[in-house]
Amino acid sequence: MSPYPPGGNVKITRTEIVLILLITLTGMAARSVKLDNVAVEHFDEGVYSSNLLFPHDGFTYPDLHLYAPPLVPALIEWSIVLLGGQSAPLLP
Repeated sequence: MSPYPPGGNVKITRTEIVLILLITLTGMAARSVKLDNVAVEHFDEGVYSSNLLFPHDGFTYPDLHLYAPPLVPALIEWSIVLLGGQSAPLLP
């Protein structure tokens, strides 16, 4: 027996939406408090932020599809293009 109603229509309550927004905003605030002290330390974050280093491969890290979903590298690339600086890849 499925816990979901017939037809798959699950109602999301206003409380759930507020909690999701509150958790998201708290996470964004916590990450941006000392953004200058944060570094790209993980391989996958380095892959996301290095698209601009591969113009001969269409500005895409080789075999990027194996490392990253398509939205994350695009967000990081555009944050670098629009904001520049070392902390731009950390914003998305």
